[in-house]
Formats: sequence, structure tokens, C-alpha cells
Amino acid sequence: MLTKFNIPEHQVLDGCVHEYLSELYQAVGHSNFVRMSPFSRLYFQVVARMRLLDSIYSDLLEEIQLNDGSGQLAKNYALIRRDVDASVPWWWNGADALPYLDNNHVFDCTDSFGATDDAFCLLWDEMKYVKGVYDAFGELKFQDIARLDINNTTDHSTIGRVFKGFRKYLRIHTEKVVREGYGCVRLPSEKDDCAKELIKAQYKSRGAQWTQRVLNEMRIAHEKGWYIVFDTLSLADSWVRRFYEDKTCLRDYFRNIQRSVMAAEGIPVKSPGFDGYRYYCTPEYGSKEGRLHFHVVHLMRTLPAGARDPNINVMKRTKREIQCLKKHWKYGFTSPIAVRYTGDAFTRDGWLWPQDSNGQAIPSKPWQAVAFYVTKYVTKKTELDIQSNKVLNESSKSTDRWKLKCRKLLSYVPKHNFKVRATRGFGLALASMANLSPENLIQLTNLPFQATPIPKIVSHAAKRELAQRLKEVVSVAHIVQIRPDSVNLLRLMRTLRASMESPKEALKAIRSFHPTLNVEELSNDVIQYLRDAGVHSECFQSSRKIAFGSK
Repeated sequence: MLTKFNIPEHQVLDGCVHEYLSELYQAVGHSNFVRMSPFSRLYFQVVARMRLLDSIYSDLLEEIQLNDGSGQLAKNYALIRRDVDASVPWWWNGADALPYLDNNHVFDCTDSFGATDDAFCLLWDEMKYVKGVYDAFGELKFQDIARLDINNTTDHSTIGRVFKGFRKYLRIHTEKVVREGYGCVRLPSEKDDCAKELIKAQYKSRGAQWTQRVLNEMRIAHEKGWYIVFDTLSLADSWVRRFYEDKTCLRDYFRNIQRSVMAAEGIPVKSPGFDGYRYYCTPEYGSKEGRLHFHVVHLMRTLPAGARDPNINVMKRTKREIQCLKKHWKYGFTSPIAVRYTGDAFTRDGWLWPQDSNGQAIPSKPWQAVAFYVTKYVTKKTELDIQSNKVLNESSKSTDRWKLKCRKLLSYVPKHNFKVRATRGFGLALASMANLSPENLIQLTNLPFQATPIPKIVSHAAKRELAQRLKEVVSVAHIVQIRPDSVNLLRLMRTLRASMESPKEALKAIRSFHPTLNVEELSNDVIQYLRDAGVHSECFQSSRKIAFGSK
């Protein structure tokens, strides 16, 4: 019996049960499920490599047909494909050797069909090898596939060595390396209005997800009573060259702060699995001078040694910087500010409440106001990515000013583009969904903003829970049958664009195909889960429009 869904195993692909699993699989998404299922991912990697080699073979054969007047050579090469399509046993002796071959190696081979061209000899061997790995899946029984998929293990048998060798082959022979080796490099296509609009939507979706992750992580930190520090890291002119030459400067900065927190807790610095420090870092270019700087949110379970209230024994309590954290940044200026709000950890430790320049106490805001203030920097990063993207044919004045400054300080423009950095799993933690039914999990994957301000994070967790359950009842053979047809979003958008005024309307039409649920359509179990998890809109509604005070 399939305990997770109470379905007999022999009825998995029969009638309504097949439709039920297809609905669950579609809610998870093919890419999300394959990402969590290593054995399924390996299978589809084999299929993708077979399609790649087949397209390269067609391109080479077409080139030979154009240059071969008699056509006899093309016929000989065509026989190679027939030989590859024949049944190749998975224990074929080339399976152990091919992963270590070099694409630049020149073969001295002459097969039975008279094909002596080096490129075709290598392509023939590579196609036979991938076909042999594909046939290895056919020799596995359902129980073996399910066991490999659930436990993520590889047998020490011959077939296990075949799959391990194929993984190494993929690491060495990437798609770019294979195409360059056979001279079939794919030229970049010109981006039209639909492609540009789709790129903008992707950037905005990514920025919205980071915004929600910051909100959720700060919610968790508040519930745990952690210390929140907001920092701005800038670069001094004399340290710009050293900063770009040192590729690990940001990593070392966050690692040193984590070690200071561990030392304050009495934990050895080399102890693995420390979870008492988390961070989020987003780059930005100044609007006035275009200077590169970073906005950082530190979440600490314990303050480092030497952290003290800066307003002790002073006339006006206007200081908010934590001096002991400044020593970790050596490339310019830093301003680690203690984030104060109603019920923060600093107040619990007896820190004095800060005042403004007039001696008046800064208004106390709830933690939600602080979170929404911090997330505005994520929105700035998204807008910067859209403006600086070369595909969009736009330029950002701030980045142009920074490039001009780099030419003066470095005599060249660095090609390194900084991205958002954060602790692994930052903002993705939620209450367990193990007690929810599959129907409720499907609803959680399609929540509106009226139900929770972090619908993307809740949807991500629901899809992971569904994928974990499906992994126990769905094998590779099932995936091939219940997998929905993939839709080329750009092609669909171009088709709708012909009957609409702008690409934005076409994108809105595509979104209308999958509308989100209304709050009235959500079940009581889903509403109760959101409230118990502390992510319901009521938890953020009280201070959504309140802006946190200036630094």
C-alpha cells in the first residue's frame, strides 16, 4: 500500500489515480521534483545528453551532405546512427573509458562502415556510451529504482559504477565543451520585446522572493529573541584594488563575525553545524557618486565579546553603532547599527533607548516595520539588475559612474558582478507541514498576498513536502507517464503578442491562465496552519504602512 496517499501500488497508473498523481506532480513542478530526486535527475540528464548528441549528429551530417557531391560518404555516416540505435548492453567496455577522454584527443580509428573522420569516431563512441547508460535504466526493476530514489544511494555493483561514471562524464563534458569539441557552437539569439519583458519579470520575481525571505527570517529571529544588526559596508579609494583582487574578502568578513559569535558562546571555531549566526548581504551603487557598497543584516543569537551599549555615560543618547563589529571590515567604512524596536533583545539586556539630535526618544516601532524597512534595499538591487542588464539595452547612471571611478583607480573596469549573498536556507524555515493533506498542500502552493505576505516561501515549502511524499510512490517510469507537457513560455508569449498591444499584456494573459486562489477558497486547515506558523497576513498587517526611522 502507498501509505502516504492510501493507494495500492498496482493502481498507481490506472484511471483516476493516474490523474490524481498527475495533479500532484503538476503542483510540485517537474524541475522542483527532479531537483530533489537525484536518481530521476540523472535519468533526465541522460535523455537531455542523447538529444544534444543527436542534434550535433544532424548538424554534422547536414554539413557533410552539402560538401559531398556523390553522397556516398553521407550514407556511410548515416549507418552510424543505425548502429547506435541498436541495443547496446550497459556493460559495454567503453563505459569505463569514455568519461576520462579528452575532446581534443585525435583518434586513429576506422570502423566497419569506413568512417575515418575523427569527429564522427568520437561522436559515435560518445553516442554509444550514453545509449548504454540509458539502457541501464531499463534493466532496473521498480523496487531498485524506488530504493535508489528514496535513499539517494548508489550500489557498489557494476551498474552503480556505470551511473557514477556518467556523473563524472557530465562534470567534464559539459554542453558547452561538447559543442565546442564538435564545432557546433550555438550562437546567441537576438532578444526581442517579449524576451526583454520576460527577463524583467524574472528579475522582479527573484527580488520578490528575496524580500519575502528577509521578512520570514527576521520574523524567526524576533521569535527566538536574537539580536539584529543592520550594517553598511563601503569601499575606500585606497582599498578598491585590494578588494577586487581578494576574491574571498566578503566570505572572510562573514566568517570572522560568525567566529566571534561562536567564541562568545564558548564554542570552538572549527565546530561544524553552528546555527547561531545568519546574514543577508545585498550590493548597491550609490545614487550620487555611484560608489559600490553593501547593505548587510546580521542576525545573532549572542553578541560578540566586547559589545556594549554605546549610550552609557554620555550626555545625549544618539549613538547606535556597535564598535566591536567594525574591526572585521578592513576595506573601507562600516556602520553596524543595533536595530531597536519594541521588545528587541537589546532592551532585554538593559540597553538604553536611543534619542535623536534634539534629545527626544526615537519612536518605538514593532519588528514588522523594521523588516519592511530592510527589504526596500532588496527592491533597489532588483531595479539595479534590470537597469544594468545588457540585454535590456539600458544603462544605469550609478554603475556608469562607478566604472569611470574604477578606470581612474584601477585603470580597468572589473568584470566581477556581485550578487546577493546569504546564509544557506536563509528565510526558508517554516512550521512542519507533515500533518496537512495533499489537497491542502496544493492550496498552499497557490496562495494570494491577502492570506500571507510571504506566499513564495510558503509555496516553496509546500512543494518540497509534496515532492518528499511523491518520491516514495513515484518512480522514473511513472514520471515519464504523468509528467505534463512542457510549455515554452517565450514562444507562447510571442504567439499572444501578435494579437495584443504590448508584451506586458501578453505576460498578464499568461498569468491569468493560472490564477491564484481567493482567501474565501482556502480551507480551514490552511488558514489555521498559516496562523499557527505566524505567517498569516494578520501577523504583518498592524505595521505594514509604518516606515522604520532613519539610521
